[in-house]
Amino acid sequence: MAEENSAGAEVGKDSPDAGISPNSGWGRRLVDTLINPERSFEVIRDHKSWVWVLTALLIISAVAFPQTIIIQRTIAQFQANGPDLPPGIDFSEEELAQMQAATPTFTFWIGLVGAILAILVIWLFWAGIILLFVSMFGGRTEFGRLWRLAIWASLPLAIQGILNGIYLLVAGGIQPLLTSLAAFMNNPLESITSGIAASPQDFSSFTPPSGGELALFALAGSIDIFSIWRLLLLILGVMIIAKLNWKKSAAIILIPWLIGVGISVGSTSLLSSFNTF
Repeated sequence: MAEENSAGAEVGKDSPDAGISPNSGWGRRLVDTLINPERSFEVIRDHKSWVWVLTALLIISAVAFPQTIIIQRTIAQFQANGPDLPPGIDFSEEELAQMQAATPTFTFWIGLVGAILAILVIWLFWAGIILLFVSMFGGRTEFGRLWRLAIWASLPLAIQGILNGIYLLVAGGIQPLLTSLAAFMNNPLESITSGIAASPQDFSSFTPPSGGELALFALAGSIDIFSIWRLLLLILGVMIIAKLNWKKSAAIILIPWLIGVGISVGSTSLLSSFNTF
């Protein structure tokens, strides 16, 4: 009888209509995820709730906030100055007017929708890859829990987005606030801009950055404060939700992350090598 009652309690906890923990209110969950994530992830493990939708909307809005500012300012520059064309390529005044009239709306919606889709794809990727690795490492959980974990663990990105938006409003321009190791390095891409500005008619008058410089800058850009924070939350979440030790949880999160960083750095170096021919 005790075992039946225990089983019934477990089913009740996982059922959609089960009562939510007193600590699982949305505002409290936001705070818990940032300062006491163990409690927040225990709620994800033991209860089903649609409150993650509010968190997803918050994160999407926060990430889109600086992107919207950048897109709007880029459009304003385009409307004021026209496209930045390479030497030797010209358009008639009528063609330029048509481009300036059509580009703003298209650019805005493509950029905004692209940013939102990128966030959703990242969440799907993490939920799916974590589920695969958890099963390989002997853990047990379900996709829904990991989907909610991927969303809640992205709260640091919301903070980053809000800070970037505030920085852009105060500082102006279209360069967001760098919170990675790349902030302590010279951007090798600036040599291209400065070289073209110095001699716009002669592309051979400046030396483009090497593949190694670009790859190192891409690697430094991957080591970001808020991204590392999110990785730590994911590791802790896997420990609690899948009930695995910290070594296995760290491997589940860091292996795909390192592969992604390697692909990014390698592709940057490869593309740079093609541009040198």
